[in-house]
Amino acid sequence: MDEAEEEEQLPPPPPPPLPPRTGPRCGPWQRRLNEIPVISFDVNCSVADYVVFMTLRFTRAGLLAPFSYCGAPVTPHKNPRAREKKGGKEIDDSGVFYHIIELFNSLEEDDRSLRVQLLVSDYDGYMVAIRRRVLNTWGAWGRFNHLYVPSWLNSEDMGVDASHNKKTTVGGSPLMQSMFYALVRPNRSKDEIRKAALRAIVIFIEAFRLSCILRLVMGAMRTGKETPLEPYHWERINSWGHLCKFTLQRAKYGQVESPNVLERMMNTCNYTSFDEIIGENGDLTWLMRDEGTLLDDELKRWLLRRGAGTDIANPDFDAAAAAVAPDDGQHEDDD
Repeated sequence: MDEAEEEEQLPPPPPPPLPPRTGPRCGPWQRRLNEIPVISFDVNCSVADYVVFMTLRFTRAGLLAPFSYCGAPVTPHKNPRAREKKGGKEIDDSGVFYHIIELFNSLEEDDRSLRVQLLVSDYDGYMVAIRRRVLNTWGAWGRFNHLYVPSWLNSEDMGVDASHNKKTTVGGSPLMQSMFYALVRPNRSKDEIRKAALRAIVIFIEAFRLSCILRLVMGAMRTGKETPLEPYHWERINSWGHLCKFTLQRAKYGQVESPNVLERMMNTCNYTSFDEIIGENGDLTWLMRDEGTLLDDELKRWLLRRGAGTDIANPDFDAAAAAVAPDDGQHEDDD
């Protein structure tokens, strides 16, 4: 057996271990609307503007994270002070913290006050609700079916789901504007809102989670061509939570609890190695925490302390901008 054959049979190197926690133990305690950070986005923007927008969001995610793994921020534990109850029982999805993406169109002439806000969870990335401003008047928050929104936001059920059961496309400014008006105009049908919401989820949420979607969105914006997502894109989108869990398990234990499931998932997602999932050139850019892997005894004890979660920092996008060093460049190459 020659040297080349011996090298081919060497086992892959072990994954990098989980780093120690250097950030907060949990997310911030948000109690009113003005405590939710807001970032604006012009649907008539350039690719460079989109990159700056996404970079600020990635930077803020890093400020919230207890630690980052292979460059990907890990979402923090839910805040114990923000837990809500219903019927005497704690609501599982409560304790979450958010940021708001506020969409506007700089080319709008009839009503310059038109805005639509997207309420995004910093725990799992879900876009859970929207609200509109028309003629300088904000409407109520409209939440998507089956998604939790804190009671103090007084949201109303829109009767619209935000699932990925319909396909969508990405593209340049015309598609962005179409999405914006479908969300901001109060007389649009539920189907129009559903389709626009899915496009927004891909552009703002899935592109935040997966580098392959970020590159796709940027490429479509650059060419201005309406571009569909490939089947493997949808597989990766729908597998993101599981891929995060497997990544954290592998980092902590050196293996995953369901290797056969991971193997099937990698095949359907068109990954040939785990390095394509996480790492220097990996697909995962933001990791949702897995409590089964990360909730250790020290964190459990801290969460039970009186006042735990009260003084956690709530970084806004000014703090994110200040944290971006002048030579940091961009999250993705804009060439």
